[in-house]
Amino acid sequence: MSINAVVILKTHEDKREGFKEIMRNSKPKLLAADGCISIQMLQDSVDTDTFVLIEEWESQEKHQAYFGELIRSGDWDKMSAHLASEPDSRYCSVF
Repeated sequence: MSINAVVILKTHEDKREGFKEIMRNSKPKLLAADGCISIQMLQDSVDTDTFVLIEEWESQEKHQAYFGELIRSGDWDKMSAHLASEPDSRYCSVF
């Protein structure tokens, strides 16, 4: 059974558009990652500095392996420089 990683990200107002560009450019790499099934990238329609990622993965371990690679490559540092706070992340299952 697959698992969903749900991540809520809050950007600095002046870095919102740069963050959106980074996320758009990272989507093909993410979808090509081992174990990634799908991703939805959402922007809050009221608080436009808030984004929600809903990623479906074959397993939590495969998602964690991908995130580890994101950190090792330095890509996470580039993304997180746009954030106003730490991401709120959780794993969720469909019931």
